[in-house]
Amino acid sequence: MRLRPRQKLFVERSMAALTTRGNTLGIAPTGAGKTIMLSAVTGESIGNSEAKACVLAHRDELTAQNREKFGRVNPAITTSVVDATAKSWGGQVTFAMVPTPTSVLPAPQGSTTTPEPPPRKWSTAFSW
Repeated sequence: MRLRPRQKLFVERSMAALTTRGNTLGIAPTGAGKTIMLSAVTGESIGNSEAKACVLAHRDELTAQNREKFGRVNPAITTSVVDATAKSWGGQVTFAMVPTPTSVLPAPQGSTTTPEPPPRKWSTAFSW
C-alpha cells in the first residue's frame, strides 16, 4: 500500500521523533488515516529485525481493524492476537485488547458493585 504524501510526511516525522527523543505523539484529524500511519511507523520501527511490537486497543473492533490494516501496509510481517478468545504472542507484531479500566476496577471494600467512573473532563464533538 502506498501512503499519501501527508501520511508519508507524518511517518517520517514520527520516525525522526522516535529516533531523537525515544517517544512521540501523533495527532491527526478524522479521515487522515491514523491506522495506516500507525502501521507504517510500526513496520518501519521493527524493520527487518527480530524486534517485536505490541499494538494495544480498548475495543475488539479496533484490534481487528488495526491488524487488518497493518497487514495491508506490512504484508511480510507476521501478526498475532491476544484478546478474550485468542492468546497468541507468536507474531512479530501482536495486536491486543485491553479492557477499559472502569470495567475492571475492583469494587470498593464492603460493596458488591463496580465504582462509578470518574467524571469526564472532556466532551465529544461530532462533525460531518
